[in-house]
Amino acid sequence: MNINMEHKNIVATIYLKDGKAIKARDNYEEYPDVIELAKLYNDSGIDKIMIFDLSTTDEEHERNIQVIRNINRNIEIKVCAGGNINRMEDIKKFIYAGCLQVIVTGEYGTGCRGKQAFRERPYSCFRDECGFYLQTSG
Repeated sequence: MNINMEHKNIVATIYLKDGKAIKARDNYEEYPDVIELAKLYNDSGIDKIMIFDLSTTDEEHERNIQVIRNINRNIEIKVCAGGNINRMEDIKKFIYAGCLQVIVTGEYGTGCRGKQAFRERPYSCFRDECGFYLQTSG
């Protein structure tokens, strides 16, 4: 098997709950330091970090956005994030926190003036500034 390492794309994940990294979406055991975890990924040859914001309130969402901003200030690799996106402002927050890509799932898109408007507006707002993915189920 011939693997061209120039085209590798190794992606690590971080799940954020209440401003702290947790082991998995359904395992709330915390990592001691989320910034150190991101630095470890950065120094290990990872190409990108996907951060999942598991917040359920606006206050918790703001804490997680601040953590994402701090992660981006301390590492060099790409960061993309998603979660708790209920309005266009939430997409902007991820972008302004330094994320190069924002992940929006279909379940969030339906609450924002319908799926079609939600698909078109982020692209028209940011054009080439970021990647935008809309994942729909079904």
